[in-house]
Amino acid sequence: MHLRRWLALLALALSGLVPATAWAQASGCTALWGISNSATVPSIAYLNRSTNAFVNLTAPTVALVQAGGVNTTVSSNAIGAFGGTGALYFSGANQRANNPGMIRAAFNNVTGTVTFTNLGAISIPQNLTFTTTAGATAFASVTNFIGGSFDNSVNGSRVMYLLATAAAAAVANAPIAGTSTTSSPLAMIGLLDPDTPGTTSWRTIVQTTGTGTVTYPLIGTSGDIYFDRTNQALYYITNSTPVRFLRLAPNRTGLTLNSVLVSTTATFQVGGVNSALNTFGLALDPAVNRVYFTDGTGNNNYLLDAGAQGNTPAVNSTLAGAAGAAYGDTGSCIDQPLLPTVSKSFTPATSGFAIGSSTLTITISNPNLVPIFLNTALQDAFPAGMVVRTPLNLSSQCFSDGAAATRPARTSITATISAGSATIANGSWIPGGSTSGGSCSFSVSVSATIANEYPNTIPVGSLTTTAGNNAAEAAGTYTLRITDFQAFKSQRTETVGATTSAALTVPGGGTMQYILTVFNNGPVTGTTTFTDTIPALLTPSLAAITAVATGGGTCSTLTSVVTGQLRITGTFASAPAGAFCTITVTQRGSSTLSTIGSATNTITVSSSPTFEAASVGSDRTPANNVATVTTFINPSANVQISKTDGLASVQSGSTVGYTVTIANLGPAAMPGAVFLDPVATGLNCTTVTFASTPVGSITTNPSPLTLTALQSTGVSLTPTFPANSTATFRITCTVTATGQ
Repeated sequence: MHLRRWLALLALALSGLVPATAWAQASGCTALWGISNSATVPSIAYLNRSTNAFVNLTAPTVALVQAGGVNTTVSSNAIGAFGGTGALYFSGANQRANNPGMIRAAFNNVTGTVTFTNLGAISIPQNLTFTTTAGATAFASVTNFIGGSFDNSVNGSRVMYLLATAAAAAVANAPIAGTSTTSSPLAMIGLLDPDTPGTTSWRTIVQTTGTGTVTYPLIGTSGDIYFDRTNQALYYITNSTPVRFLRLAPNRTGLTLNSVLVSTTATFQVGGVNSALNTFGLALDPAVNRVYFTDGTGNNNYLLDAGAQGNTPAVNSTLAGAAGAAYGDTGSCIDQPLLPTVSKSFTPATSGFAIGSSTLTITISNPNLVPIFLNTALQDAFPAGMVVRTPLNLSSQCFSDGAAATRPARTSITATISAGSATIANGSWIPGGSTSGGSCSFSVSVSATIANEYPNTIPVGSLTTTAGNNAAEAAGTYTLRITDFQAFKSQRTETVGATTSAALTVPGGGTMQYILTVFNNGPVTGTTTFTDTIPALLTPSLAAITAVATGGGTCSTLTSVVTGQLRITGTFASAPAGAFCTITVTQRGSSTLSTIGSATNTITVSSSPTFEAASVGSDRTPANNVATVTTFINPSANVQISKTDGLASVQSGSTVGYTVTIANLGPAAMPGAVFLDPVATGLNCTTVTFASTPVGSITTNPSPLTLTALQSTGVSLTPTFPANSTATFRITCTVTATGQ
């Protein structure tokens, strides 16, 4: 067994998807097969479980290879399938007198054909041997050649059982179990490797054994057999009255059949009444592990209600209703196949145009050795808003083991322009492969005009094939990205005047504004959200946050505090192309800085705007969804000034000394400070002195200090006016004013 099959088997067993007895693997058993027993040219069909009818396989065939006149054209019968390769084997005739040959039908995954080869005559004795009621050995002429099934009890073994009968007219004095009948058809089982049909080991089916107690089952001249791998039993359905279901216990050594004994007998009833159907086909459907049989009289196909591998029907089994038309003889292929899978994709997966188009590709994969067939058409229904576009660009291609394979005409996809679905045809042939399986991919062009995400799924169980249904959904998403929301940001000092997106310097404690803009570049209406976190160095006024929509839509904001910073979140809803939302934030710079502070502020617009209710799309140009400005905040100084002469009153002509004290209480230095004390009426000032605390921390410009500079242009405090320092000026003046 290939390593691939063992790994697949182990994975399925561990997952619990199949029973331990199913032994699912990459298999040659992908259908329940039928062979026409009335056509002059072999005609193969598979069972469609959805209609319960057989479908003729119309794949091209290669002419039979004739072998020494061995018949290939008279009522083919006794079909069986070998799970190791998927090849079908059947008899070229349904009567021994017609010299039947063993025919092999082999699938070619690459060419999509079935090759029929005559492997030579089947060795069938002229007579079967039985023991009479008197205990004597007797012989009966073999007439009908009616059934075939493979013994798959050993992996890789190619061992086939055949069933042949002798008519009642050829049987005399035979002890038939449970009856007084002594002239009833008898049956025998043959064992062979069907590739070498000239060597076959035959034994008569016996009901009971022992000295003087040999009996034979009551059967008809038709019926069929199938081998049950789980219990090593061979089941035989008769067309006797009533219909019987015999469990046979074949005893073999290699390809030598030692004996075939009936171990269990069940009688079929329909509605509590013994059935008298003309049964001539019995086979197991490997995908569902259920047994079907065919009725020649009513030309119906029936599902046994209790028929499955390892499950012996009770004596009073019933039938699960009439089904579709029968198809001659049917044949088992026992090994349960791996389930098919289906996947899908869009190329491209996203589009950024007003009318978005893509190619939808659906791939059906068959991990088994031979082809599988769709039991129903697979329809892929598109999500609302997505349709088949023109041109259709329908295409289908198949592969086997990674190589291109011929696509049979029945394997196709159909679609109608502007329709909301595409359909893969019922009966489509999906090739297998000997190493990696096979697949077919089907493509169609689709389009959408509304910006949205279009998730497209094929649900579990939607793909119904002869090898089973898909156990996992197929999912693909097409995204139409055709709306572009863009973020802008600017700032200004105070609350009026021009704005800029460049860096801006504001005084500590001073007022400034951020202007945030969210713009819909189009081309369609959409909704987006945005976020802006105000830097810690700025303190907004909550009453001064406004949001205004222009050109349509609605704009709203909410505020929250996150890790000590004010966060503004907002929504620009139902915004048409060209509309914009303006958010204005008024705030003050920090007044506690001792050095220049830097604040970076960013507005971010969502890259997943909403286009339809509860549907999330993608922004066409996510790179423009962010805008940033930088603000520098100058530190502040708390400066206090006092002036005193220490007197309550002065007299004209007296001298007065004024002391001016300027204190910087911090926290920052005050660069560029200038002190000006203009000339006062009624005073004639003559001298000025200066001192600083700490001593020497401040000097004056000009230096030396002059009264003229102090009273006209002012005196600069250099090199700066440090925090926590004082500048003291002492000015001496004569009072020239008179009166009170």
